[in-house]
Amino acid sequence: MRICIVGTGVVSIPPKRGGAVERIEFDIAKGLLKLGHESIIIDTIDGEKEITGVRFERIWAPKIKGLRKLSLILTELFFAFFAFLKASKLKKTINVFHIHTTLCGFIFCFFKRFINKPIVYTSHNPDWTLTASEISIPSRFMLKIESFCIKRADAVTAVSNFAGEGMSRVRKDIHVVHNFVSTELFSPKYGDEFKRKLQVKGPMVLFVGKLSPAKGIEHLLRAAKKVVAKKPETKFVLVGPVSFLEGGKNPWDSLRRELGLEKNVIFTGGISFDELLQAYSSADIFVLPTLKEAFSYVILEAMSFGLPIVASRIPSVSEAVSEENGILVDIGGIERLSDAILYFLENEEKRLEMGKNSRKKIIKEFTPERAIKRYLTVYKESFAAHKPRVLPQKLENGLK
Repeated sequence: MRICIVGTGVVSIPPKRGGAVERIEFDIAKGLLKLGHESIIIDTIDGEKEITGVRFERIWAPKIKGLRKLSLILTELFFAFFAFLKASKLKKTINVFHIHTTLCGFIFCFFKRFINKPIVYTSHNPDWTLTASEISIPSRFMLKIESFCIKRADAVTAVSNFAGEGMSRVRKDIHVVHNFVSTELFSPKYGDEFKRKLQVKGPMVLFVGKLSPAKGIEHLLRAAKKVVAKKPETKFVLVGPVSFLEGGKNPWDSLRRELGLEKNVIFTGGISFDELLQAYSSADIFVLPTLKEAFSYVILEAMSFGLPIVASRIPSVSEAVSEENGILVDIGGIERLSDAILYFLENEEKRLEMGKNSRKKIIKEFTPERAIKRYLTVYKESFAAHKPRVLPQKLENGLK
């Protein structure tokens, strides 16, 4: 088969920093090649035209800045239009188009008769895991748009069982394909160089993700205060950029000062991919007190590095984290969060045992080979079921 994967327009593929969705897209393309199938990625103009055998169709699209969340929406929307135009020129050589973002999905599904090929849509939206009362008004609007994609696409996949249950309110035949990581790349083989760079001499508790309220940063800092009171040598390293909603300013820095944690909490900001691998390798515990997740990619990364996990007790997280490899705590439970971290700091044998179980679980359940075979099944089924429409000649000529 020949699969065309559509990028996001925000982060170039493969991402040099951040970009979990973009990394997943690239890994799918590489995995398809290993199974003997061709893959093409429509992506931003920045980057090479072929990487490790994966061919890229690089397109120009404007990137909007200075309008916070609106900048992101407009950037994705402009990219979606230009990506659709490129796709219309490639369609004769493509069997299936695979899309991972809401606005690209909307454009492709709205004009799908002009593409006239199967469209597989994957949702990474954590709001499908929430109840109606927990969803903000802007998020409800985006869910309406995504619902259109879910109804119109030829096949739809969710990245967790719980997200799939939420999406089933819109459409019943949702395929679940969990996120995955490469156990070769994400492995505890990079030493503790990152620790030395940051001059961390004691235990290192790692967080990776965007610094936003939805990731539970305030809860983590307040829990860190309690941990440091008993284990003053512990360092909390928070890796990730500040949310674009904060206008580039770190709102958590003042709370860090207020709690007297300047020496124990380190904000690294966004770091390179190589540095991220070193950060995981240097860590002793991984923590993610998130408020919502479709299916956390960073938890899988941490597990692949053999780290015990402390995370929020939400259904999508519990699909990867159990009592065998971590401790789940109620959202906002600062006391329980600090107790869980202290448990691992005070019980090295249990910490190492659960870390080993984390990596075993990744190897058993969340490998690229396992996920890509499932995607391939979805591609083949959607291609077999697709009934091409004969377009009027004028419409066909207008897209050439």
